[in-house]
Amino acid sequence: MPIPTRTAPKKFLFQLRSLDNEFGVSEETFIRLMAELSLNQTELVHKALRNLAKQVLPAYEQDDGPLSDAQHLAIKKQSSLDISEDDVDSPLFK
Repeated sequence: MPIPTRTAPKKFLFQLRSLDNEFGVSEETFIRLMAELSLNQTELVHKALRNLAKQVLPAYEQDDGPLSDAQHLAIKKQSSLDISEDDVDSPLFK
């Protein structure tokens, strides 16, 4: 069985801002964060990007949207509960 070859991880340049703003941090802030978290430069950038990924990227695939009338009917039939039209309009079914 052939051994898979690994390519070296990609690298990129990281430029600090002269002042902190919405899209970047200054060298002073970067150094303070490294000291506070006991991380080196690379670890700090990875941690920040990982936190941003958790915040921005969905953790699951997007569903197919609202349930159809047929799906509502199937739920009503399979449920032992008496589901009214008002219940079907509940946010739980949206």
